[in-house]
Amino acid sequence: MAGKFDKQILNHDHIASNFTAAIKQCGLDRVDAMIGASESHSCSLAGQLKLDMDKSSSISVRVWNDHGAVGIANSSDTSRSGIAAAAKAAYELAGLSQNADVLAYQPISGAESRHGELNDSLADIKAIGQDLEESRKLLPEAVTLPYVGASHGHFGKMYIDGTGRYHVSMSSRSSVYVQTMVQTDRKPRVARKHIVANGYNPGNFGVCFKEAAEKVLFHKQYKNLETNQYPVLISGRAFLDLIYAFSGLYSGQHLLDNRSLFSKDSLGESVASPLLNISDRPFDLRNTSPVYFNGEGSVTQETAIIEKGKLKNFLNSRHSAKKLTLPATGHASFSAKPGTSPYFLCVEPSSDFSGSFDERNFVYVDEVNSLHAGINHGLGTFSLPFEGWIVEGGAKTSIGAAVVAGDFRELLKQIVRVGSVAHVEASGISPDIYVDCLKVTGDT
Repeated sequence: MAGKFDKQILNHDHIASNFTAAIKQCGLDRVDAMIGASESHSCSLAGQLKLDMDKSSSISVRVWNDHGAVGIANSSDTSRSGIAAAAKAAYELAGLSQNADVLAYQPISGAESRHGELNDSLADIKAIGQDLEESRKLLPEAVTLPYVGASHGHFGKMYIDGTGRYHVSMSSRSSVYVQTMVQTDRKPRVARKHIVANGYNPGNFGVCFKEAAEKVLFHKQYKNLETNQYPVLISGRAFLDLIYAFSGLYSGQHLLDNRSLFSKDSLGESVASPLLNISDRPFDLRNTSPVYFNGEGSVTQETAIIEKGKLKNFLNSRHSAKKLTLPATGHASFSAKPGTSPYFLCVEPSSDFSGSFDERNFVYVDEVNSLHAGINHGLGTFSLPFEGWIVEGGAKTSIGAAVVAGDFRELLKQIVRVGSVAHVEASGISPDIYVDCLKVTGDT
């Protein structure tokens, strides 16, 4: 079934009218809200094919009381009465708040903004299932599919302040995720491939199935590593996972809360190899989930984090920037005390220079796992299971169970080369990263 084509998945004019009427009814003026809406068609395969259609909307209302305390309430009802009920609940919660460190209310100071248009209908849900089934036939007989998922969705996001002024953005994106498995005489081996793209592209099914099948067949024959220090080549995807896991290092809010391992004095200091540049680009054209405004109603911007190995900026909301006397960078979650996390990280070489690295003998880290358990934010260390291979004398062999460990700040300084080929992922862009030496613990 094809989706009804709604160019305004988020009817922002109607919601703005409901919002201003509701807060007037409640007698509130220091109030704002974040609204989200989505409509998607999806299918999954875990034994049997399952088709699903979903349409949802939500609103989070934030209210300041006369004492400056903040309360937030959520609702799935964006009607006038639903917004009024959420606003009243948020006001009551503000009265119970004991958090003194909250942002001050500030309406949108610049121009309102509208971003993105929906120029395509949702892909027919049966067509998504057929594309999946057809691509499934490409798999070699030895490869099985524990799970496959695919979807196409339209998404809308809106921020509105107490004066009724607002920002809105809309986007369309699809996702294909394939997990493959082969049996060996010792244990099953698994591989994954995930593609997120703007709009809907049936060709991504074939790419996902082909790459996931090739990878898992390569991993069928493997060896266990001896525990040792190795030169390590980290894939762009794995390096992005690490940067996001340690994003508190360059968060202004973490610095304000004394949870960062850097200090304000770290600005301008060398914190990484001089070969490394890292920036946050929320509306990069390759970002399938662009972010144009934040949870304070401020517009986002490109922000340099590390330039030639030196710490250039902390990511700051208006709230953290004011307290730290640092520039605001357009980073803020929608909360009483805004978090400051990156949107779309881009890693690049700062120059064409390459340090010494033995390309015939190294360990390749393709994917890191257990990020929720293997990261120690307080110490800046990691110990993560990974999937990859070892190159010995130029010959590539898959690795059995292994763990890569180290101090993330030291890893940044031990980078001897930044690859020239950028790999685009859903979370950002990064080339492969060459590291002089990391500890790898093998499963013996």
